[in-house]
Amino acid sequence: MNPWLVILVAGIGSYAMRICMTLTDRLILPPRLEACAEMVAPAAFAALAAASLTVLVVSAPGLPAATPVVLAVVAAVAGTAGTGKPYVAMLAGMPTYWLADALM
Repeated sequence: MNPWLVILVAGIGSYAMRICMTLTDRLILPPRLEACAEMVAPAAFAALAAASLTVLVVSAPGLPAATPVVLAVVAAVAGTAGTGKPYVAMLAGMPTYWLADALM
C-alpha cells in the first residue's frame, strides 16, 4: 500500500474523530449508558495502574519499586470512595504518585 495513502486515510480518520465530538452535543444517550460513561476515566486509570504494577513486580521483584504506584492507587480509591466522584481518582492519585516517586 502506498505510504501517502495511509497517511491521508489516518489524517482523515483523525479529523473525523475530532469533529464528531463537537457534533455529539445534540446526541442524547440513554441514562444507563450515560452512567457507564462516567466511569470510563476511573476504569482507564485502574487499567494503567494494574499494568504498571505488573511491569514493576515482574521486572524488579519487591515492594520498593512498586510503592509509588500502590500509594497512588490507595489515594485514588480512598478519594473516589469518600466523595463518590470519579474524577477524584485522578486528582488524588496522580499527585500522590508524583510525590511518592520523587521521595523514593
